[in-house]
Amino acid sequence: MHLKFKKIKSIKWIIVISIVSIFLIIIFLIFNLQKEKSQNFQEITQKSFKYLNNSGIRPKWQMDNKKIEYKEFLNDAYDYHDDIQDWFFNKKDLKDINSWHFDQNIQKIIWLNKEDTAILEADAQIIGTLGYSRRTGIATWNWSWNSKDTEPELTTKIVEVKDFGEIYDYDIREANDGINILTENYWEANENDAITIAAISQYIVGGIGVYPMPVDDYLTVYALITGLRTTNEKIDYSTDDYNKRDIYKSYKIGNNIINISIPYDRYTYYIEKETHRFNNDYSNILEFITYNEQTIVEIAKQLQIHFEPEEAIESIFYIVYQNRYLDDFNYGTPEYPKYPIETLVDGAGDCEDTSFLLTALFKAYLNEYYKDENIPENEQIKVAILEYPDHIAVGIGYSNELYENDTEICYQNENHCYYYIETTSEDFFFGEIPGEYQNINPVIYIVK
Repeated sequence: MHLKFKKIKSIKWIIVISIVSIFLIIIFLIFNLQKEKSQNFQEITQKSFKYLNNSGIRPKWQMDNKKIEYKEFLNDAYDYHDDIQDWFFNKKDLKDINSWHFDQNIQKIIWLNKEDTAILEADAQIIGTLGYSRRTGIATWNWSWNSKDTEPELTTKIVEVKDFGEIYDYDIREANDGINILTENYWEANENDAITIAAISQYIVGGIGVYPMPVDDYLTVYALITGLRTTNEKIDYSTDDYNKRDIYKSYKIGNNIINISIPYDRYTYYIEKETHRFNNDYSNILEFITYNEQTIVEIAKQLQIHFEPEEAIESIFYIVYQNRYLDDFNYGTPEYPKYPIETLVDGAGDCEDTSFLLTALFKAYLNEYYKDENIPENEQIKVAILEYPDHIAVGIGYSNELYENDTEICYQNENHCYYYIETTSEDFFFGEIPGEYQNINPVIYIVK
């Protein structure tokens, strides 16, 4: 009896030890799985940053300033244009339109049905016009920046096409009988030429559609759609509220459309916000990283839903690079840092503006990604602002434990290694620091 009890006791201990062992193995596997998942995500993001310039999410010509093959460039532009136009004109809402209304003051096209109810509303830039002479019948293309009837705000993105034309002046003249069709203010043209200009403009600037607006039998205005939303409301064009409508931005990335709605009152809130903007005092710099702003959060959520991590990162850069460089002297001051919402609406900014926008978008996306992941904070990717004398950039931080053997140049701070990201130019690769800043240790502001 005693021996039997001893045998049973031994069996119990074996069972207990086995259960504990299995439990420890499970804990070990979970820990390593989480660590592997964390490392995989960091490796994916780092690879995306390193090879961003080869991602194809931006047209190839924008990667460098080398000589282009104009015919190849034009074919790429036509393909890009046709793909987006097919998507745009297949929208069911466009099939129900009866008329359109364009308001230069708010830079919007309103499409109306037979009941004069707005069914679509778009933010737009004017590319130019194709006009026919009533006397001779000869048609002329006139760029928007050359038109006294077009508000300057309606040409801010289109000017980038002219800049491109100046860079590749020889190639374009060689292919167009000595005429640079992208820089000449106006020139004799036909409808096919207008389609060519529309395709090139869309390929260079972006946007989600080109809409020809016939004014009469002799004049057609070509508009580049930069944002679109569906609506269903009667519009009183005489009210002040009409001029304070929300701002819409749309980005066609791959097979997905990222739609952004920016409430007018949020835009004015940031414009009027009392902030130290003018004295080069960046002690409050993190105040500009508004990653909890609803518009920024909505973008992050759309990226999380529609894209894998590497595509989401490329999309963030795509959105940031859609903003042209604009020096602060245009605001009448040597320094005028803007909030991300301002940069999105203005479509322009300098180094600190695009850095603030990228940082806010990336932080919001990281929050969305890590929300459902049980990854220790010390292993999560961090994002920071890097402040140099007269320059602002972004730092992407990876945990030292995972990247201790990485030979890329980075800045150590709080157990993370921060790699330099330039937001004003696509000529710099991940971790590549411009020469004038290579021997300078920046002030690192980590976004918490």
